[in-house]
Amino acid sequence: MPPIVPEKSEHNNDNSLVSYVVHELGGVFFAVEALDKVLDFAGKAFKNNHIYQNSIKILRGMSPVILTGHKIYTSVQSYKEQQKQTNARQKKSKIILRLMKMDHLEDYDLDCVDCNIGREVFNWLLTRPKTDGFKILDFFDSDFESLSSKTTEKGIVYILIMFEGQKYMLEAEVMVINQQLFLNTCVVHTTTQTKFVERIGQLKTKMFSEFIRSFDTCDNIIVMGSKGLQTRSRIGFNYDIYQFDVEKFKTEIKNAIIKNKKRGYILVGPPGVGKSTVIVKLEKEITHIPIVYITASANVFREDLAHNFAFLRSISPCLAIFEDLDTYKLTYKQDSIFGDFIEQLDSLKYQESIIVIATLNDPRAIHSSLINRRGRFDKVFFMSYPTDIKEIVNVLDNKYKKETGQDFPVRELDPKTIQKIIDNHFSHSDLCEVIDNMVINDIPITNENIDKGVDEVIKTMDAIQKCSLTAQSSNRFIQDENHPYVVDGYNYGRDR
Repeated sequence: MPPIVPEKSEHNNDNSLVSYVVHELGGVFFAVEALDKVLDFAGKAFKNNHIYQNSIKILRGMSPVILTGHKIYTSVQSYKEQQKQTNARQKKSKIILRLMKMDHLEDYDLDCVDCNIGREVFNWLLTRPKTDGFKILDFFDSDFESLSSKTTEKGIVYILIMFEGQKYMLEAEVMVINQQLFLNTCVVHTTTQTKFVERIGQLKTKMFSEFIRSFDTCDNIIVMGSKGLQTRSRIGFNYDIYQFDVEKFKTEIKNAIIKNKKRGYILVGPPGVGKSTVIVKLEKEITHIPIVYITASANVFREDLAHNFAFLRSISPCLAIFEDLDTYKLTYKQDSIFGDFIEQLDSLKYQESIIVIATLNDPRAIHSSLINRRGRFDKVFFMSYPTDIKEIVNVLDNKYKKETGQDFPVRELDPKTIQKIIDNHFSHSDLCEVIDNMVINDIPITNENIDKGVDEVIKTMDAIQKCSLTAQSSNRFIQDENHPYVVDGYNYGRDR
């Protein structure tokens, strides 16, 4: 529920200033003591001035009364404001209960839970869609008047929904900018009931799954984040990834879907080596099923995790992407969701056709049992820094083409520059930075300037290494030449 903010005035600001000073001094008693010391100092400074001496005596006698009276006044004002907000909430609750057509209002309490569904889903709800799992009963504006057009320039929109025999009032703070509706906050009100948070999660999952039925998943993908469900167009890439057989990977995924099997894959390696590029390339290759990106911010609590996996089951077959798995809380720490994540993975049935793909930068940030046990993630693929000349040129070429629309003008890179790139473990993103820097600064693309651009990136790498943030852990993954699956001392191979 949006907070009720009291109107501000100069008088309120003055009260706040005095209250702040009193608070900083430790309360009325210490404030009086501090003021007494100040007055004592002033009395000594003006000991020969009788007018000042009399004034100081009056202030010394009145200051405890003034400060105590101010404290009482501000406390009363604070109490009145709290009562005002409480009365406003109670009035609002009664109106919502009346709109929900609940008899004997005094017998019901109203609970309020955050429900971030996302702008696209909210806009879809405003069209009053025909759904099987829930029913939209009515729309109301901020004055609780029935909305005919179901749109508003700015303010609060209420949507009354029936789900599994229970009524829910969805409250959304919205605004329209350039004829586009934006969703600021969204909560759900419901009468107190057993496991009401879980039931609202089920309603949210049902909304998402019903929305997907009317959504074009062939040309768009779904992103689950802290703001609910969002969508974007499928991207795809046209260039080759030399150290990973995307075609073979795509074929295996399609076969698993055809045979109604669940599969799990992890792409492991340092940041910027093309793990996400592999997944984005699949966006244009696998268009017959929904692709869902589930971010770490969408899995803060165990309830979020359960609802997200329930959503995946409701739209299967589908492809679920968990990028940067090391940013999730997947350790044995107290606030970890590791056990719940494992439970959800293990509960996926082989007949549910849910393909899980995860990317992982630092395996030390998660518990090893997540990777080591087949059935959770069946295959682990390691991707490293590019060492093939064709791959390096390919990345530079495609980045330059993306930025300028032209072919990369240098067909043969200087062997010394190539070796410098390999020796310093340049990632794809490092190579892209070389091009970005040259394009931004209008630097001609020549072998000499590319070599200088590589030196600029190396300087950045050296600066990062000197930062205190990297004192405990290097940001570069150093591969062991004798053991190709060992990086920074961690073994990615099967000989663990």
